[in-house]
Amino acid sequence: MPRPRLENRPPLSPNGHSDLPSPEDPRQALTQSRISSIFRHYVSELAPWYDLNDARRRFQDVVSVEALHNPLLFSAILAFSSVHLHRSLGSREFLYIAEYYHLESIRRLIAITDRRSQIHDGATLAATCLLRSYEILARSQSHLHGSSSFLAGQQIRIGPDLLSAGFWNYLREDITVALIEKRRLKIDLENIWMQYPTEDDDRANMISLLLGRTINSCFGTGNDARVLPIPEWRSLREQVDEWRRDLPISFEPIHFEQDRSTNNFPELLHFHGWHIAGLQYYHTLQIILLLAELGSVVTAEAGSLKMGSRIMALTPRVAQEIEHHAVQICALAISNDSNAARVNAFGPIAFCGVYIRNQQQRRQLLDELQKWEKLTSWPVESIVRVLQTAWEEDGEAVP
Repeated sequence: MPRPRLENRPPLSPNGHSDLPSPEDPRQALTQSRISSIFRHYVSELAPWYDLNDARRRFQDVVSVEALHNPLLFSAILAFSSVHLHRSLGSREFLYIAEYYHLESIRRLIAITDRRSQIHDGATLAATCLLRSYEILARSQSHLHGSSSFLAGQQIRIGPDLLSAGFWNYLREDITVALIEKRRLKIDLENIWMQYPTEDDDRANMISLLLGRTINSCFGTGNDARVLPIPEWRSLREQVDEWRRDLPISFEPIHFEQDRSTNNFPELLHFHGWHIAGLQYYHTLQIILLLAELGSVVTAEAGSLKMGSRIMALTPRVAQEIEHHAVQICALAISNDSNAARVNAFGPIAFCGVYIRNQQQRRQLLDELQKWEKLTSWPVESIVRVLQTAWEEDGEAVP
């Protein structure tokens, strides 16, 4: 298994010195007020992002308790929370703290990969999820190449444990990057098993699993769509349709009158993040399956087909249906105040937003993305770039 890379220790303060406590004794480290405030920031502000589809709140409750006697998990929390505070407040001191605890995390992750017996521990996977988020916010070179091998060949029976919570977060992070880069997932989902869901949060997790499997089935290399065999396409379609048919009324949005002068998208109000995320993944799946269906037909007759926005010109009916699903994805993000759901929506928006043709909606979507970056401190440049590039290829760039 590839090991995380270790770089030289970064400077921790302007004069190169630091009195930061070692994460080896988390309880002792928390006696320092600044460490305690950084840890509280994770528990109150950031952990809910990871509990998006988890009514048990395992990243808020279980992870924060587990971290009190797990130096790897504790240092990963401090690294992620500190870099988020740096991006939110602009203080260089938080960046120094983040770099210190990120390095401490990588040191411990290397030690665990050497022992291998702890690789599939739930706390290790949770720490990896936090460190992946750290590297996105820090815009740093990834130290976690090969981290998907933590799950390679492992049979995961989804349940109430921390390993399952870590898996769902790792999957959603992988889906986000796969949708932005239009590639398959880094992880294989063949060994994942879960009971048919009866609770709303588990329903959102089920559609996450279906989306991940569909991405792996439909995405080829680069931007080229894979020719999906008709039986495989029908099987995926049936599973998605069954998921939609079985949804309780709690997944139905509340529609209300709106001021069209300020919002160009429908108002679709929900009260839980898992409803928003689940429906966004559903609409993303619909678009991918429509593209796969059309792509297989066109490929059989005229060679390979790019999964770009130019496909919209091929048939008005399919174009209208694809655009409907894209509008729903964006409307769900705009209508609700869940930062956790907004961060999770970046992948679906990057992949599906290219199919929005209304110029007012395009302009509002770009404005909303900039607002969400300020609210969440999550970088959106790559998403904006994907959208603008696709719209420019249409000859209808947003000014």
